[in-house]
Amino acid sequence: MNVLLVDDMTLVGHVIVHVIESFDRKLITAGTAIEGLQILKERHHEIDLILLDWHMPLMSGIEFLAVIKQKPEFQKIPVIMLTSNMNKSAIAQAFSAGAMHYIIKPFNLDDLQLRIRDVYDKVYNRKNIMLVDDSKLVVVMLTRILKKMGYEVCGVAGDGDEAIKMHAELKPDLVFMDINMPKVDGFSALIKIREHNKEAKIIIMTSNHHKDVENEAIKLGASAFILKPFEELKIYASLVDALS
Repeated sequence: MNVLLVDDMTLVGHVIVHVIESFDRKLITAGTAIEGLQILKERHHEIDLILLDWHMPLMSGIEFLAVIKQKPEFQKIPVIMLTSNMNKSAIAQAFSAGAMHYIIKPFNLDDLQLRIRDVYDKVYNRKNIMLVDDSKLVVVMLTRILKKMGYEVCGVAGDGDEAIKMHAELKPDLVFMDINMPKVDGFSALIKIREHNKEAKIIIMTSNHHKDVENEAIKLGASAFILKPFEELKIYASLVDALS
């Protein structure tokens, strides 16, 4: 995943790049808010945090913030204002517009790191995710992707029967569930889990590309449907939609 820095001072990117890399993220930079909007339009599924300056040519940071919070595809991405504007009314305006933190330049890198960590904790890390798949390779791949995105796996089940019992015990926020498994298949497990918890969020994943299978999954209450081999961007998009 990536962090988008929207700031007309190129030096800021050079100063903070190591902090961003410490979170296993890459830094993408935009010199204007207009450029930042274009990057979001093309790559928003790759971006999990925005660092935003206030004073920029053509469009200000607060105007940029107002625009993205009105667009469903952008509005869930957390924003930290990173600006020299220390006016109290401006700070209140930024929080009211949807910023999660407000850091005044010149800033301390340790403070920036703490604020970023707090955002990831609040938005991403505090969700427990359970994996259900009889393929160890799929479990390893999904665990790696989720860890890279800032999520933790709370449990792994190898079949539907085990998944039903584990879900009742762990009460995860989200489940990734395969369909074809020994003992009890994914659809049967989905039905049983939702009988006990109608709010259970379950993402079905399968290599069966038939449209009827997807329709059946959604009909049974799946939060999303992902085809194998899966892409990281689709995993992330399904997570954000299911957990929002």
